[in-house]
Amino acid sequence: MNDIERLEARIAFFEDMNEKLSMEIYSQAQKIQMLEGKVAKLAEKVNFLSEDQKSEIPNQRPPHY
Repeated sequence: MNDIERLEARIAFFEDMNEKLSMEIYSQAQKIQMLEGKVAKLAEKVNFLSEDQKSEIPNQRPPHY
């Protein structure tokens, strides 16, 4: 194998690896976007529940006093 063939083989390898890495990055970006949406929904639920509980907690002494 001469120098040009070796360079062509390396270029083909790097092009293939670049394509695979690009596809993996795209896949991970989609997963991150989905998880960010789920986190936002959970944060809304937590805020809603914490606000709801504030109004339900009576300002009384605990029974052990």
